[in-house]
Amino acid sequence: MRNSPVTIYKEYLGFTLLILLLMYGHLSRAQVTVNRECNLFRAGDVTIKKQIKYENLGRNGNSVLWDLGNVEVINNKYRVSYKEQKAFSSRMTEIQHGTRYYHDVRNDSVLQIGFENNTTLMDYDLPEITMKYPMQYGDSISGIFHGRGLYCDKAAIRIFGTYKTAADALGTLILPDGDTLRNVLRIHTERIMSDLYYPVDSLENIVFGKYFSVDSINKYLNYGLNVYKTDIYKWYAPACRYPVLETVRTGGDEMGNPVIGTAFYYSPSDQEILTFDEDNNKVKQQMSYYGNGDRYGDKTIQNNLDYNIFINKDETEIRLEYMSPKDSKVLLSLYTISGMCILNKELVGNSYGGISIESINIDSLEPGVIILDICVNNHHYCEKIIKH
Repeated sequence: MRNSPVTIYKEYLGFTLLILLLMYGHLSRAQVTVNRECNLFRAGDVTIKKQIKYENLGRNGNSVLWDLGNVEVINNKYRVSYKEQKAFSSRMTEIQHGTRYYHDVRNDSVLQIGFENNTTLMDYDLPEITMKYPMQYGDSISGIFHGRGLYCDKAAIRIFGTYKTAADALGTLILPDGDTLRNVLRIHTERIMSDLYYPVDSLENIVFGKYFSVDSINKYLNYGLNVYKTDIYKWYAPACRYPVLETVRTGGDEMGNPVIGTAFYYSPSDQEILTFDEDNNKVKQQMSYYGNGDRYGDKTIQNNLDYNIFINKDETEIRLEYMSPKDSKVLLSLYTISGMCILNKELVGNSYGGISIESINIDSLEPGVIILDICVNNHHYCEKIIKH
């Protein structure tokens, strides 16, 4: 189990040396796009994913390294299917875990318009835009949603909240079988929501009454007790229609409800059996193939460093995982925000499968800002870290 992730902020730093490092450090990557042609779900598709143990996979930003080498499989056959609604050609039903999610595809956007299961029937009068095509690194959308429905035939229910979806990270994903996926784009949805229950005989007033205004929703979320936060992360790889990896984490509220996390893995090889996916077949034909287990990727990024950073719960140690070019020289430096160097070290840490791990003891450091600089072949990668 990995440690909790370090809090990382990308911003201009407070002194000249590290400003220059940030300005000139990161190498550019090929532009990666999630688009409608290659990534929209299709009627008739059935996906069989592996449900895996949830863990936080770390930072956002560019040149991120995600390692699935030690994942724990919980369920080998998690089934998700997609069906077109005959009455509305633009509408699609997604079926998973006993729930039907209803989507409407409008031009370049996918909207969630409702859902139902054995306890709840919900219809959104203000749908959530779950995806807007195309999306590239740095793109984002946001808004509010509002829905009304019935719970267990005994109570009327109102669901509402805010959402923000952003393509927040780009990097390299190491698969459980050791293969490497490059140019992987991560899309993060943060959803803050609440629900209210009413006597079932008030359902008609709720359904035909006005939905909550933007101000009302924001006010309730700020002061309400039954407020939840859900973080959904999806990793998209070139030539794969569906996310290779998904994680979902719902945080507890002020009433003490538990934090729940789950994750799903849908390998590129399993996605290859999807029928008649000509758009992604064309992408595969255009891609370069690598040896040494690197099946998909872009040879132009081989000089990049991919890395991730974690900190233990006591904030006494930073764990750096990185994958650098073969025979490269890697130097690690730590600075205070004032520019004083507190560590300067050439990395030669333990390696397995191309990934190296370095542990950095920060127990003796006072709370505050730490600047981490990783230098590979004279290229610098900087992160601002907060120790509380």
